[in-house]
Amino acid sequence: MVQHREATFSYDPMIYDVMRESANYLKGTYSHLADLAEDPKIKAALMETVWQIGREVEEVNASDMQAVESKSREFTQRLQYISNAGKKLKRAAA
Repeated sequence: MVQHREATFSYDPMIYDVMRESANYLKGTYSHLADLAEDPKIKAALMETVWQIGREVEEVNASDMQAVESKSREFTQRLQYISNAGKKLKRAAA
């Protein structure tokens, strides 16, 4: 069972919300890819990634603005990487 920490924010807590929403979007992207996967091993690996992202979010100290911002940037970079890869695949298939 995950224990949620009571955070004392010394910064705007919306920054933490942005990180969580970035994680949710990334998890949704991986879930969608898992739905599209025909290979059960690939589907399982993608779903494991979804769970891992959730664990990463829980490991971030909500009181540490730098950690929250860093994880937000990381999630955004990962989303951008997936988006760019998808665009390359579409161009290659055309």
